[in-house]
Amino acid sequence: AAIIDQDIDHIVSIAAEALNNLANASERLGRTEEAIPLYEQAMAAKPAFAEAPNNLANVLVRLGRVDEAIG
Repeated sequence: AAIIDQDIDHIVSIAAEALNNLANASERLGRTEEAIPLYEQAMAAKPAFAEAPNNLANVLVRLGRVDEAIG
């Protein structure tokens, strides 16, 4: 069971990173609004994945949504 748990955790980590990367790509393509739910999905998949909330906050600040970024 421990091996399965490790495998699941690894898959979830990969999914969170993939969602974060997709959000980053969306931003680079000028599709900033589309990046927001992708960052949120990455955060939901792996709450300990620090890059996604940081990136989400940066996007929200750039959009002038500072209250959301710090909330």
